[in-house]
Amino acid sequence: MSVRGVLSTAVNVVLAVLPELAMAAFFAVTWVSPTALDPHGPRVCAALFFIEFLSMHSTPFLVGSDKNGTGLFVVLLYSPFIIFVAILVKSLWPLCVFSWHVLTNVWSFPSGPDQRPRAANQHWVVTLLLFLGAMTLTCSFPWPALGWNEQSAPGLAWSASQKYHVFPVWGVTYFTMSAVAAAVRELRRGSRRATPAPELS
Repeated sequence: MSVRGVLSTAVNVVLAVLPELAMAAFFAVTWVSPTALDPHGPRVCAALFFIEFLSMHSTPFLVGSDKNGTGLFVVLLYSPFIIFVAILVKSLWPLCVFSWHVLTNVWSFPSGPDQRPRAANQHWVVTLLLFLGAMTLTCSFPWPALGWNEQSAPGLAWSASQKYHVFPVWGVTYFTMSAVAAAVRELRRGSRRATPAPELS
């Protein structure tokens, strides 16, 4: 691989990983101090969980369809719900996350008409496995609540059986694993670009 190819791959890795790590950092800080980054941090964590679930399932339709206007239709279909959630939790984070998801999907997938559907379906499978894996890890261990309690996370229906800190735990786990997956994806693409195509005899 040439120096230019290495630099190009490194830039793509950084651009793919940074948004995931930023989200993991948001959940990590909110886990320690629920209102440090947003006065409605606990509600935002719960909202982002469901928005990521919706966004994950929109990927094949958003970038994988070869029909013109399908991606725009998906954005228009989901936008009112995302806006409603943002108003409900009184935060712009849901809008930012959904916009980031749309932009990164448009940027990160191959431009070829034959490659995009396959890449979108592969991305959906990987994301689904990461989502379920993060949920499994979150529910399998007695994670500490850290800063989450009735005083620091107001607005939630607290009881002895409620463990709302599972939302930031899931966020840290899911987006950290997503960052690793994004780095691997870009490294593999860089390796494929560096490999010369076989000559036809």
